Amino acid sequence: MRLQFKCMPAPFYSETSKRIQIISNLFITLGMKNRSLLILFLSVSSFSLNSCSSDNDSVVTDPCADIVCQNGGYCVNGECVCPEGYEGADCSKQTTPLKINVTKIEVLNFPSTDKNGGGWDFTSGADIYPVFLNGSNELYKADTYYEDATSGTVYSWDLSNVSIANPLDRHIIRLYDSDGFDADDYMGGVEFSPYYKTNGFPHTQIAKFGEVEFRFTYMYVWP
Repeated sequence: MRLQFKCMPAPFYSETSKRIQIISNLFITLGMKNRSLLILFLSVSSFSLNSCSSDNDSVVTDPCADIVCQNGGYCVNGECVCPEGYEGADCSKQTTPLKINVTKIEVLNFPSTDKNGGGWDFTSGADIYPVFLNGSNELYKADTYYEDATSGTVYSWDLSNVSIANPLDRHIIRLYDSDGFDADDYMGGVEFSPYYKTNGFPHTQIAKFGEVEFRFTYMYVWP
């Protein structure tokens, strides 16, 4: 005879009641004449009634199962680990940069004539260079210019050690025509915000007003 035992959860019985019920069932199955076999079985196998448990006891709950982390964040032990530039319980909030390093300024377009409809220079095109400001504070002024520049052609200046220390402030970019002996001609400018709290940290930014258009290249520095 082969005996098969199965642990069945019994949430409405005490531990003592379960023990009595299991032993009673064994006696009925084996019969009174097989009492010695039952006792021997219990002694040899060290049968433990405490080993029975419900299926729910073995279920492992994933603490990250219902956690959604945004903007490239990931969950560890039920909490979001946010990438650089984001914060909050679900990484949905942008972190304002400590500063923004400007690595390049490009002129994409400018007026081909001055406000009177004449050329920027008497015999040639404009000799252009940019000036970048935060209010009255000059952050950058190019020390070189492009001679006889043509509207619609891209002209660029690579920058180092030029930082936007107050990213939420309004800034100004201006374009000038270098005249040498006379005062340089103002060709146009743009007032803009280099950062706002929902822009997603673009690598480049366009600043445009009228026919004057610039492109900035950024690197973000976090607290």
